[in-house]
Amino acid sequence: MKKIAPDIYKIPVPLPGNPLRELNAYLVRGERDLLIDTGFNLDVCEKVMRAAFAELGVRENKLDIFITHPHSDHIGLLPRLATEATRVFCGRVDWNSLVLWDDIHDQSSIIFRFLSDKGLDLKGADPALFDRPEFCVGWRRLRAACNYEYLREGQILPVGDYQFRVLETDGHCHGHLCLYEPEHRFLFSGDHILATISPNLICYDLDGTSSLGCYLKNLAKIENLHIDAVYPGHRGIINDCKRRVAELRAHHCRRLEEVACILRRAPQTGVEVAARMSWASSVRWQDLPLNQKYFALGEALAHINYLKEIGTVRLCAQNGKFYRDTL
Repeated sequence: MKKIAPDIYKIPVPLPGNPLRELNAYLVRGERDLLIDTGFNLDVCEKVMRAAFAELGVRENKLDIFITHPHSDHIGLLPRLATEATRVFCGRVDWNSLVLWDDIHDQSSIIFRFLSDKGLDLKGADPALFDRPEFCVGWRRLRAACNYEYLREGQILPVGDYQFRVLETDGHCHGHLCLYEPEHRFLFSGDHILATISPNLICYDLDGTSSLGCYLKNLAKIENLHIDAVYPGHRGIINDCKRRVAELRAHHCRRLEEVACILRRAPQTGVEVAARMSWASSVRWQDLPLNQKYFALGEALAHINYLKEIGTVRLCAQNGKFYRDTL
C-alpha cells in the first residue's frame, strides 16, 4: 500500500494466475471513504483489502465503492465488502448479459460457443477451461444486494477535498467510467488507459457499434484534458497522459493497417485474420493456449468491425468471411 496523493492510497490486490498480476485499487479518504475497484471474489484478495482497511482505519459503515467497470477483477469483491450503508457508484450495467455468467459451469460453454461460431477448431479442448472461481461473481445476487447509483457523463462525485468529474469511456467494455479531478489534474482511468499494455478490446457483435470506434473516441476525450497523473487499474502510474494516448492510438492504427493488408490478399474469417496478425507473444498461433486465442480473436474482430463500420470491409453472410471492399 502506498500514499500517492493527499488522502489517496493505492492498494495492490493480487490476481493469482492472471497475467495482469495485480489490480490497483484506490482508497480516497473523506467523511465517507471511497474505494475505487476491488479485485477478484477470492479469499486472498479480501485478505489484502481487509488488512489495508485495518491499517487505514476504514469504517465499513462509512465506505462507498466506485466501480470503473463490471469485470470480475474490478467488481468481484463487492459482495464481500458492501454493507447496507454502502453506496455503489458505477456506469450503466447490462445485468441481463452479466447474469448469463452466474453459474461457473456456464462460463466455458458461453466462450466455447463464441469461439466455435467464429470458426475456431475446438477439437480436444478442455470443456472446463474457463470455469475458474475468480470469475464466479454471483451476478444475480450482486444485482439485488447492493445500493447502486448509476453515474453519467459530467456528474460530480465529491469525496473529501476532491471533486471528481465522471467520464463515460466505453471501449474496453460497456459502462466503463473514469474519474477526473480537474483542480488537482489527475485521472482514475480503470482499464481505459494502461501504462505498458493496450487494454483488451473484444467484439462480440459484428452488427453492433464498434468497440474500437468507441475506444478511440473516448481516448480523444481524455487527450483534451489537463492531466498530470493517470492512476490506472493495472501496472504503473502514467505521468505523461498525452504521450500515452498517442501511443495507444498509434498502436491501433498499425493494427488496422495490418488487418486491412491481410484482407487484401483474400477473403478470410475472423479466425484466419487473427492467425495472421502479429502478437506480442513469440508463440505461433497454432501453439497459443485457447484462452489467449479467445482474447486475440476478440481483438481481431474489434478491428475488423471498425473497418466494416467505416466501409473498408464487408462481411459475406453466406460463408462468414470478410472481404476488403474495393468499391
